[in-house]
Amino acid sequence: MKYIVLKAKAIEDNSLIPEEMPVIVTEHGVLEPLVDYFLEYDGLQDATRRKTVQAVTLLLDFMFANVGNFDEPEEMFKVFVKRLKTGTISADGIDPSGLYWEKKSPNTVGPLVARLNEFSDFMADKLKAKPLNPFREATAHEEQLNWAAYQHKKARSFLAHTWSNEKGKRQNSQVRTTGAGRSPSSTLTATKNFPKDRIFDLLFRGFKRRGVCDGAPIYERWDLRGMLITILMHGAGHRVSEPFHLYVSDVIEDPFKPGSALVRIYHPSEGAAPPDLLDQYGNPIRCTREEYLLKKYGLKPRNKYGKTDKRHASWKNPLLNDEGQKFMHSFWFPSIWGRIFWLLWGHYLQQLALIERNHPFAFVNLWDGVVGDMYSMQSFSKETREGKEEKGAHAKAVKRIGLTPAKALGTTAHGHRHRYGWWLDHAGPGNNPTEIAKIKQYALHHKSVESQKVYGLPTVDEVTKAMTVADTRLIAGGKTPVLPDMTTYGFEDVDPLGLFSGPHPKLIGGR
Repeated sequence: MKYIVLKAKAIEDNSLIPEEMPVIVTEHGVLEPLVDYFLEYDGLQDATRRKTVQAVTLLLDFMFANVGNFDEPEEMFKVFVKRLKTGTISADGIDPSGLYWEKKSPNTVGPLVARLNEFSDFMADKLKAKPLNPFREATAHEEQLNWAAYQHKKARSFLAHTWSNEKGKRQNSQVRTTGAGRSPSSTLTATKNFPKDRIFDLLFRGFKRRGVCDGAPIYERWDLRGMLITILMHGAGHRVSEPFHLYVSDVIEDPFKPGSALVRIYHPSEGAAPPDLLDQYGNPIRCTREEYLLKKYGLKPRNKYGKTDKRHASWKNPLLNDEGQKFMHSFWFPSIWGRIFWLLWGHYLQQLALIERNHPFAFVNLWDGVVGDMYSMQSFSKETREGKEEKGAHAKAVKRIGLTPAKALGTTAHGHRHRYGWWLDHAGPGNNPTEIAKIKQYALHHKSVESQKVYGLPTVDEVTKAMTVADTRLIAGGKTPVLPDMTTYGFEDVDPLGLFSGPHPKLIGGR
């Protein structure tokens, strides 16, 4: 079947507000049921939409290659899934269907089948079409497996107390006629962390700009933006994408820890907006960040731009520490990172004050592209499928200090989050393994917790206090990261108060 996949903007009413989405255009025009599906479920992530389009195009290819072979859609779908798993090429290399599909693993087939199930259910419900993969009564064995999976998923969730057992029983008494198959079990592979003895080299040597004279301001001689993003990952455990949602107003000095930064990263669309959007009477308008961006700047949250748009920044739906304002609290560990961040942030704001911006985001283009535009994730870090980080400021900084940026070595941007988790494991904030695990998951903003109870979650204050106790133990044992004399990196004028440098640094080791 001849078709193409395009980006399109759908308009539903006279407000003319467009909804961007991928569409499939066949020789008969736009595949409208898919457009209707995306409009109905407008909260779908871009990745989910792309996976749905991929699944539908595979199904279209299969249907066109097998015209007249099936009387019922259910039968056709069953064979379609089988061919995804087995491929369509015979042992002698021949494929009369012309598809020439190679076999796919259950991990690949599962998401494709799941997307088609959802889309087919939508068509059956809204358009009265016959479902491709209807539910049937589960066998006793299948019901037990479903119930076990349901309970496992429930036990891992921070929101387990909201789950309904009765609803679960109803759901688990049914299965899809056609399944994707199960993946073989395996043990978890240990994650690779960024080398803890090279982090200061990375920050102060790797992010130092070449060809800038020594007399230039600090913000000209160093890529402070890259340093700050790296510290948010290494010292607060944030994912690579999360700093790209940070507003300038989201960073203040911690009122309880003078000289340290208090950083909150808000939900891109549902988080509470800053108070600088005013009504006609000069009063702050209380609204979400999505409303704020639209009304003040004519923009969308960064996760709602297409993945190929430079403004795009993904969002992994992390655990939020405040359900009212919907933000993540940044837990610095060891605590010295909050102080280093605050010191560098002050110099970065001096640079930002000289740049015109038409958005509230903290990290912007400084030298490349349109100065002042949102800094793109790809400009900072871009990993290949092989786990190599070949492009971006982070990869360049890693190479400058003689390391190879590769996931297997822990030297890509994501390795910093793993190092943060390592510090939490080895410092042990908490009084017992269960409490330590809870604090770690809370600090990393994971919604799911493995092998532990889900009730009695710690508060921000409790996690902060536990980390303070652990940090004190680290300092007493001489195990906390010690920032070297910053003058050795050319920072003579960055620390005039002698906080980190000189013969008697006041804050070395987090003291």
